[in-house]
Amino acid sequence: MVRKGRTINLRRRQLDKALGPSTLLKDVPVYKLGLIREIRLALAMTATQLGGRLGITQPAVTQLELSEQAGTISLNTLRKVAEELDCRLIYALVPKRSLELDVEEQARKAALKLVAKVSHSMALEDESISSVERSKRVLELARELVADAKSDIWDCEG
Repeated sequence: MVRKGRTINLRRRQLDKALGPSTLLKDVPVYKLGLIREIRLALAMTATQLGGRLGITQPAVTQLELSEQAGTISLNTLRKVAEELDCRLIYALVPKRSLELDVEEQARKAALKLVAKVSHSMALEDESISSVERSKRVLELARELVADAKSDIWDCEG
C-alpha cells in the first residue's frame, strides 16, 4: 500500500513540474473569435477553402468556428481542423496551483474532520484534548493521508 502511495505522490510531483503554474501554456492568449478563425485569417485562407480541405461547406466551417467560440467543438473535430491548418492540437489541463498543495489542503480538511469526530466522542466521555494537542493530531494525520495517497480525502466536504 505504501508503494502505491509513493507512486501516486511521484506522479503528482511530476505533473506539478510539467504542468505547474509557471508552464508557458499559461501565456497563450485567448482569442475572442477562436483559434480556427484567427489562424485561417492569418493564412489568408477563406472559409470556403478550409471547407474544401475538410470536405465540408463554407457554412459548416462558419458553424465550426462558432462552436469553437462557444466551447462546444469536439476534440476530434479540433484535431481534424488543426491538421488541415498544418497545426498540432495540444490539449492541456493546466492546474491553477500545485497539485501537491491541493492534496495537502484536502488532507488537512479530512484530518480536521476526523479529529473533530474523535474529539467530540472523547469530550462526551469527559476525556477532551487541548487545542494544541488537537492541532498536532490534525497535522500528523494530514501528513499520513498525503503519504498514503488515499483517495478518500476527497470524500470530505470541507
